[in-house]
Amino acid sequence: MSLTRTAVRVDVEDDEIATLPVGNKGQILIKNLDDSVTVYLGGSTVSAANGFPLEAGEIYTEVSNAYSGFASLYAISEDGTVELSIMVVNG
Repeated sequence: MSLTRTAVRVDVEDDEIATLPVGNKGQILIKNLDDSVTVYLGGSTVSAANGFPLEAGEIYTEVSNAYSGFASLYAISEDGTVELSIMVVNG
């Protein structure tokens, strides 16, 4: 089992924030550290219109039994630059 923890900043451009490895079960947790700005999660074309909203202060978590390939996760903020705290657990 491995654990990776990082902080990233996202802005109004889509930014890759995490990559999950092939064939491992694992968990990803993402916390929006901002107190007022929503971030949207999704694929490489994420936008406010098609992304999963992560409101200010909220935590997103996903658990998978087996990722089918390298799954990249992207984020975009609705305004300005927002810091996210990300933890990925593999294994």
